[in-house]
Amino acid sequence: MDAGITDAFLKNAETLGVNLDEVNTIVLSHGHWDHGNGLKYLNTKKTVILHPECYTKRYSLARNMEYAGINQTREELLEKFDLIETREPYEVFENVWLLGEIERKFEVPVKNLPTVLENEKTDYLQDDSGMAIFQRQSCAKCIYGTLYNR
Repeated sequence: MDAGITDAFLKNAETLGVNLDEVNTIVLSHGHWDHGNGLKYLNTKKTVILHPECYTKRYSLARNMEYAGINQTREELLEKFDLIETREPYEVFENVWLLGEIERKFEVPVKNLPTVLENEKTDYLQDDSGMAIFQRQSCAKCIYGTLYNR
């Protein structure tokens, strides 16, 4: 789960009857503010799985170069969480995978990329990942082989 922008995910969990004290692991899909800033509202020790470049400083083209990265440094996150940083596919739970860094095989049109890096170069979101849930063991083994043999 991403943590969102604010503490809204805490309120949403309460509304849905989800006890976040029972959630041990958070997966951050990438290091944009609207996915990771909510981490600062968690006060219990959890494991956070993320790409090592989630801390990259980013700035929004649509918002006049306003800061668009997550609002905590790696050091600040380490004070609160157990971090697992990975570029590779990672099995979060049985048959639930963080896909890891996905190599781009084509040029992404710059107009589709909303952020730039600190040096004003295009942010190609190398830390962007996804999750996969496999219902059948044979499918999971097939995808596992595909991910590791790319």
